[in-house]
Amino acid sequence: MQAIENLQSLCAEAAEGGASDVFFNEGERPRLRVDGAVQMMSQAGLTSREEIEALWQACQGEEPVLESDLDAHWSSGRWRYRVNLHRHLGKLGAALRVIHTEIPTMESLHLPVSLLQKWAQRAHGLVLITGPTGCGKSTSVASILEWLNQWLEGHVVTIEEPIEYLFTSKTSLFTQREIPQDVPNYTKGLRSALRQSPDVIFMGEIRDFESARIAVQAAETGHLVFSTMHTSTVVESMERLANLMPPEERRAVLSLLACQLIGVLAQKLLPSDEGGRHLVTEYFLNEGATRDWIQDMEYARLEDYIASGQSKDCSDFRQSLLAAWRAGQITRESVLEAATNPMEMERLMRGVS
Repeated sequence: MQAIENLQSLCAEAAEGGASDVFFNEGERPRLRVDGAVQMMSQAGLTSREEIEALWQACQGEEPVLESDLDAHWSSGRWRYRVNLHRHLGKLGAALRVIHTEIPTMESLHLPVSLLQKWAQRAHGLVLITGPTGCGKSTSVASILEWLNQWLEGHVVTIEEPIEYLFTSKTSLFTQREIPQDVPNYTKGLRSALRQSPDVIFMGEIRDFESARIAVQAAETGHLVFSTMHTSTVVESMERLANLMPPEERRAVLSLLACQLIGVLAQKLLPSDEGGRHLVTEYFLNEGATRDWIQDMEYARLEDYIASGQSKDCSDFRQSLLAAWRAGQITRESVLEAATNPMEMERLMRGVS
């Protein structure tokens, strides 16, 4: 009993301190992931085998099986965790992801609020949120869905791996399904969701051609679909989607994508001057000529258009980085490190176009 209570106390302390993950390895001091960085819990002692066995038991039952990996959920007090239990070098370990119920607003995340609200009010179409691992894609999507939760009288179905935010149904009804507990994979989850009378679907990630095709087809049949991709820029996202498609089907699916894509938001998290991290974004609204460029894979023209500043509904990372730096939200060093072309960015920071 004392062993599990020790872990409960450490996990609650970590979650309340803003950690996204907690790591326990037998014979080592616990570690946390805070603002993307892994750090040691300096006040905690070494994690004993007894403590991790107690966690395995809490997740599995009275006679835990310690020979294989296990994905499970664990609730402790007001906190809920997604847990991966594993062995390494003959020892036991556990990685816990904090599942949040308090969802930040789009304003607090520094997202382009008015644009995303317009996207979220579309009756159908596909919205992509992209960026590298750990840049807050799931948090951004959650903030959009929670905004929808305030006013949409409809059904929102999510397929996630893992669930990172728990929604309480308000004006909207939420059905959240997790891989592999509730559904084996994204493709089957998305196919099943289409039979659940959804208005909005969130598919956690587009990973392959089949999931990409079904997402686009779901948008075509009258659903608003949100998904994420592990791509760094808007143009890279379009290229990745095209490369997922078999050559013999590429033209047809790109034509459908060009019609159904609402827009793409790419994001990065950079160290903030005020502590923590600050979000910078790149985005575009798909309309007019951009549809032709997507269909014809003319990505250089799309990139030039986003960078030109011709539309208030388009912005590249250069503009977002400069705005955040001028507002004192990120450092000069962070700007130059994140810039694709540091020399060009330095000129822009000096006011030389």
